[in-house]
Amino acid sequence: MLGEETNGFAIVNQNDFTKGLKRIDQETSDYYMVGFYSKNPDPLKRSRNLQVKIVGHPELTPSSRKGYVLPSPPQK
Repeated sequence: MLGEETNGFAIVNQNDFTKGLKRIDQETSDYYMVGFYSKNPDPLKRSRNLQVKIVGHPELTPSSRKGYVLPSPPQK
């Protein structure tokens, strides 16, 4: 479930990890990191959805989380 929720994958039920480790190496060798500031000022809406699109390069497939949850406000 962790792999699915984070757009990753699991290497399970096999004795040969070579194929999975090669895939990990390929997917983590080249990447871009994107940051942003949310325009949603409502702190009560703690769960936020994300959608990443690559424009102008249909052969590329982005890999990203589907969303995130804001941390709880500090207790006073």
